[in-house]
Amino acid sequence: MQDCSIIMKFAVMFYVVLINLNLSANQVQRLLIFLLIYTSVNLLQLMVRNRTIKLWFYVASMAIIIYSKIYVSEIFFLFFPILLSELFGSFSYSEIYWYIVTAASVIFAWESIRNEYIFISVICIACSKVMFKYYKKIYQLSEENFSLREKNISLTNKINSSNEYESQIKYVSQLEERNKIAQEIHDNIGHTLSASLMQLEAAKLVMKNDPEKSNGLIQSTIGVLREGMENIRDSLRSIKPPAEQLGINRLKLILDEFMVNNHIRTFLYYSGNLDMISYFQWKVMTENINEALTNVLKHSNASEIKVTVEVLNKFIKLEIRDNGIGSLKIKKGLGITGMEERVQNMGGKVIIDGSKGFSIIVLLPIV
Repeated sequence: MQDCSIIMKFAVMFYVVLINLNLSANQVQRLLIFLLIYTSVNLLQLMVRNRTIKLWFYVASMAIIIYSKIYVSEIFFLFFPILLSELFGSFSYSEIYWYIVTAASVIFAWESIRNEYIFISVICIACSKVMFKYYKKIYQLSEENFSLREKNISLTNKINSSNEYESQIKYVSQLEERNKIAQEIHDNIGHTLSASLMQLEAAKLVMKNDPEKSNGLIQSTIGVLREGMENIRDSLRSIKPPAEQLGINRLKLILDEFMVNNHIRTFLYYSGNLDMISYFQWKVMTENINEALTNVLKHSNASEIKVTVEVLNKFIKLEIRDNGIGSLKIKKGLGITGMEERVQNMGGKVIIDGSKGFSIIVLLPIV
């Protein structure tokens, strides 16, 4: 509203000067003096932030306008509706009072300038209405922006807390798993070795005097160690996850981390007997997926990646497909060449298609 008032004041000043061009030199001098005084008071009023002092400047402006209307020129009264709009806008008085005072002030305007006075009053009211809606909209948008910022901070804190909680759970799980392994080693290997050492020490002591008893102790120790080895194998079998679980979960982890870090959606589908996939085949598949994901970031401009693992009758099929720009001419760099070499070493084949997005199909024989 302040910018609108300044523009209107300059317009009225220009109109005042234009209307009074035919005055005498003495009258022009008085006119310019009062315009300068009015301008100075308004500039000071713009610089003041204290509401009480600002009100006194409005009173001073009103006094200058009334004095100028009476003693210099009635056209100075055209500044009055602008002053009223500033006064009621700055001090948040009720609009109805503004309308009443503005309408009542028309009576004090000379008939020669009444039409201009009414026109400026209407312009002031219209500008105030428009500016009020404009600032109200800005305020609402600012409030919404602040609310969204608060929600964003809250969600970020929740995500950080969730990540910390997840990391803590992962760390505790690792500690529990280590503790379990340590307990298994202590219970099985520790007891077995301790008993075997004691029997070997006893066999050593009686070896010269009673070779037969020494041989019996050694044979018994061999049996204990053999039994201990079986227990160790059983423990390792129970601790070590199956190869298919380790492989498919590693693929899930790779794709989930890629989606979080790069904001590209990833999907994993699998079917068939995953037990048929060997450790080395899982390793080749994992390395090829990592290489394919790197190529997607560099060249594809995709928003979605689908990875499919199928175990068929005679071969394993891995397909990595994105919805990016694709390429009709496939230029094989080090990444694709490395994929083909890894697969060929396993007796498999790589098929590449860039017609609809970009897809890499890996075929590996079932061993």
